[in-house]
Amino acid sequence: MIDSYQFAVAPSRKLPNLDVQNFGWGLSDKPPRRTLVSEFGLAMQVESRRGDETRNILVDFGFTPEALLNNANLLGIDPAAIDALVLSHGHQDHFGGLVGFLQEHSGKLKPKLPLFVGGEGCFCAREWTAPPVWKDFMW
Repeated sequence: MIDSYQFAVAPSRKLPNLDVQNFGWGLSDKPPRRTLVSEFGLAMQVESRRGDETRNILVDFGFTPEALLNNANLLGIDPAAIDALVLSHGHQDHFGGLVGFLQEHSGKLKPKLPLFVGGEGCFCAREWTAPPVWKDFMW
């Protein structure tokens, strides 16, 4: 749903047992009416199928709730169909949209929707110590 702008126009592709669908702005002679928001961060919707069972999982939640909500809506992701939430690690560009998403869809999400969080070090402080500035990634 959200990835760095480099992937905005990447083509969709099929791999063995995997269908990767990329959605970017339409490359045409007409201006877009609405478009996906591309920003620093990551958010993915993953659909897994086994036989006639389907599971929908959101993995990470991007940098801002505005981008996550816009893109989920534009891609037609049904919050009621989500089976689990997964946070890979504690960087703002992976969890920034989570609270806004939960607030926006609180009455639509499944009761007791599980949230899986990365390992023990998921929220350990991480620092950028190289130029141009020092930054703590735990904002």
